[in-house]
Amino acid sequence: VFLRNISNPGYLMMTDIQGLDKISKKYNSSRKILSLSIIEADEELSNRMKCSLGAKKKQLKRLRCINNVPFEIEESFYNKDIIPYLNTEICNSSIFKYIQDDLKLKIGFTDRILSCDKLNVEDASLFKLDINDPCLIIDSSVFLNNGTLFLISKNNQKKSKYQLFFLIRLASLKKGSLKSI
Repeated sequence: VFLRNISNPGYLMMTDIQGLDKISKKYNSSRKILSLSIIEADEELSNRMKCSLGAKKKQLKRLRCINNVPFEIEESFYNKDIIPYLNTEICNSSIFKYIQDDLKLKIGFTDRILSCDKLNVEDASLFKLDINDPCLIIDSSVFLNNGTLFLISKNNQKKSKYQLFFLIRLASLKKGSLKSI
């Protein structure tokens, strides 16, 4: 049996649900809560979270820094029926650790979409960059191991010299297991 070492110091592994928390242990990382509130899902949010219009969601916006340099602006929406309580203490720490250790929920998987865009006025100000500078956007949908969606987030990462790491495995395919689309 061959066990592959997939550790790459300083890389953000895109297949790891807790990617930034994992590498931030090696660096001086911090979080600053920009807002934390309960909102009612509008049409767009209810479609993304597969919930009823007006359902209560916890909205969190925070700035993440590495070595005291702004790195990421995270805007997250938590399903309040599944994650009933979040406070500043939890949000300044690892929310996933709270979900797994305190709420005893099992996080299963995440779907991520990567895109690029230009910084708006607010994000440029937080990053101390120019309006319309490029940024990487990571849209995530995070599910419990039973397939229940409990979190969607949009993370804007500032232009900088960082590397993303993807681990891709080929699945074993049985003859005829793929159908035409």
